[in-house]
Amino acid sequence: MKVSLGLVWFFVLFWCTPALGSNAGLAEAERAYQQARQLDAQARFSEALAFYQQACDLVENYKNCRGEIEETIVLLENEQSRRSNPTDPEILRRLALGYKLKKHYKKFFEMIFTSYSINPTAESAADLAIAYYDMGNLEKSLEMASAAFDLGPENYYAKVVYIAILIESGEREKGRELLASLNEEKIGKAAEWYNVSCSYAALGEAEAAVKYLQQAVEHDEKKRLLARSDKSFDGIREEKAFKELVYPEETAGSSFGQ
Repeated sequence: MKVSLGLVWFFVLFWCTPALGSNAGLAEAERAYQQARQLDAQARFSEALAFYQQACDLVENYKNCRGEIEETIVLLENEQSRRSNPTDPEILRRLALGYKLKKHYKKFFEMIFTSYSINPTAESAADLAIAYYDMGNLEKSLEMASAAFDLGPENYYAKVVYIAILIESGEREKGRELLASLNEEKIGKAAEWYNVSCSYAALGEAEAAVKYLQQAVEHDEKKRLLARSDKSFDGIREEKAFKELVYPEETAGSSFGQ
């Protein structure tokens, strides 16, 4: 079963598209879109790009946000060319996101690879691991995930990416051991809770998957929407606890009068 490897800075954008048209999705998309517009007006293009993408993920091409993304990428490229340090890792990461959205995969990979080459941290190695995975190169993906873990064994972003790729590579027991060693107090970001949940779901451990997904939802309500179409949860999708968490409006109605 494929594990959902969502980059923290991509907000799980590589793999998931939530159900379209829900009231919750529309409201969240509008909030993200308005935030992006405000950031654009302040020339904070890197941050605006992430919020435009968030709106697009929630509702396909919400208010032509893909057109906004293309314009923002041009502004980011101009910003990069004007900087004294045109290889700023954060700018490269944001540009990578934009190229990914435009399906310019060669440029996308080039940005991720350059970011890692100039700043070989646990986070940039994990980014590159996911980029290789996205390209279908599982061997290189595992190599970079292992490097990320070696660079930062206590970095929980790197660790959860390494665990997910281990499981996808067939090293399920090693992945299971690392999952069991996680210190919940050190899991801070919604995407980290979410990826741990995906890993447990891939192992068929529904109770643990729902437990961590609940934490992800509490940190970021949008993770509930993402889980509705994420293939990582296909093996536990019929579990009652999963349905109650992911489709509360449906399960609440079905239990009325019982």
